[in-house]
Amino acid sequence: MRAAGVSDEAIEDVVAVASTFHIIDRLADAFGFERADEAGYAAAAKVLLRQGYAFPQLVWRLS
Repeated sequence: MRAAGVSDEAIEDVVAVASTFHIIDRLADAFGFERADEAGYAAAAKVLLRQGYAFPQLVWRLS
């Protein structure tokens, strides 16, 4: 990747993102999570459009 001009920082970012996804995927499998149906995706889309990816204020107040 370095030969293609990718910086060390970018490589670290890719490894961090891929590792996090891998851990979350394995946890979801271990706990038996299932994919949302169309109604679930629609509800999640409404939340994302309303607040983006920011944590709800309640989460910040509890920490």
